Amino acid sequence: MKGLKRSISAVLLCCVLVAMLAGCGKKEETVTVRMEQNGVVMEITMDATNDVITKWVQKSTISGLDEETMAGLEATIKATEDTYAAYEKVDYKMEKTGDSLIETITIDMSDSATVKALADAGLMPVSGNSDRISLKLTVQGFKDQGYTVVE
Repeated sequence: MKGLKRSISAVLLCCVLVAMLAGCGKKEETVTVRMEQNGVVMEITMDATNDVITKWVQKSTISGLDEETMAGLEATIKATEDTYAAYEKVDYKMEKTGDSLIETITIDMSDSATVKALADAGLMPVSGNSDRISLKLTVQGFKDQGYTVVE
């Protein structure tokens, strides 16, 4: 009889634990912030799971450039490509289209070592603990700097 009570108790405990875990789902969000200033449009799209940013895509577009200015930026573009190439979880692209340059930086934020290395190098706007970057706090920080949330 004692063994049967223990078995029933164990089964009930397992059912309660399964029900509790089922209620703890992942909350996935994507937020894009945007700012336009001095001929540069910057959009940053952040994917997050349970308020922790997992992916960062930063797209900057500079328009109205003449041939001479674009040629003058070649060395800067190459240096920037070389800088980001040192990070395995970062994809850096610079495209020229007409009179515009479009820079896209994609970062796998699920790798905390990459995030920390980028923050330490001053390449990520992170202060404090860079292991888990809050989407909510990051979006608020961007709003404080004049960015708007793209709906």
